[in-house]
Amino acid sequence: MSNWASDSERTILAAVAEAGPGGCEVHQLRELLEFTFDEFFDALQVLMTGRKVSMTHSGSEDIITLRVPRHCGLVLDAIRAAGTSCIDYVSIARKTAVAKSEVLEALAHLIQSGVIKEAPSVPNRALRPYILAELVPSVDATGGTTYNAARDIEFDAHLRNRIVALARARSLITIDQMKAALDGDPTESERAKRLSAKDLDVVARALEVEGILQRVSLDVVHDAGGVGVWMYSLVPRRPAGSP
Repeated sequence: MSNWASDSERTILAAVAEAGPGGCEVHQLRELLEFTFDEFFDALQVLMTGRKVSMTHSGSEDIITLRVPRHCGLVLDAIRAAGTSCIDYVSIARKTAVAKSEVLEALAHLIQSGVIKEAPSVPNRALRPYILAELVPSVDATGGTTYNAARDIEFDAHLRNRIVALARARSLITIDQMKAALDGDPTESERAKRLSAKDLDVVARALEVEGILQRVSLDVVHDAGGVGVWMYSLVPRRPAGSP
């Protein structure tokens, strides 16, 4: 594969990821990236063949979205349950009864989404251990700073519930608005108030992967630099019995 094709694939993947769950139209993406016709579609074909992106038809438009591996939810649940103790891909496969190849595919997607991270393992470097991106691995997993696993799992659940509640209270909410709400709540823990906007975004992206939140970008909402920012909302739930 030529170098420009590899660079094109990475550029397309980054642009589609930035577009969020709704994806982006093919012709708009090519115009935005300013690729030649052959360069764009050759790279796109490689990504589709490699199951990195999917193409769907909406009216007269072709929409490109990141392909979410089907077992992401199960893999993420196993990593969350492990807390700060971390968990390797072999253990994930055993606990979830998912093929190792599919576990690795889901792990790659979750890492790319910023939801989890690979933790350096001192006891066993051969098995790559994984942990939620916002947690610190325990000393048993890495020999580093130790946190109470039960406390971290409880805090993660609390934080997820708070973010969902904030999204439910508003039709759309930014990460900065989430942080402001936590900082301004006198009943909220100091630990939650110490979280950065990046920390909150990691949790929100995990909820997005699980199909609880969705991201949208509004041109009318800008940060101080005049750049459009992402907003989150709850994913609408289908009525019981609906197809």
